[in-house]
Amino acid sequence: MFLWQEPRQADQTGRVSLQGNHYEIDPRLAGRKVNLRYDPFDLATVQVWADGRRFDDARVHELVREHDQRVKPRPGSPVALPATGLSYLDLLLRKHEAEARTALGRVAFRHARQGEESETDV
Repeated sequence: MFLWQEPRQADQTGRVSLQGNHYEIDPRLAGRKVNLRYDPFDLATVQVWADGRRFDDARVHELVREHDQRVKPRPGSPVALPATGLSYLDLLLRKHEAEARTALGRVAFRHARQGEESETDV
């Protein structure tokens, strides 16, 4: 009901294009006019209609665009962020190593006695 529709002419191999994407359709529709119905926010699924009858959905051959260029992606869709060059894990590891060095410097090794065992050690 809320799908967009575009007429297309299938080529002789049974392929159509939509928004720069290429799809394979039922071979019986090769060379015929078809109507493609789709959700403008999801070009991975495209319905194929011909002569008032629905055929199998088009199979993606090459998906270049995930949504129609006339719409903005849905909110919450992943948006490519600029690379910062920072690695959170590397920063965390450096912080941990610095804290370990500081803690190691506070260990009083003079209290360690070598060769003596007490009843509490066993």
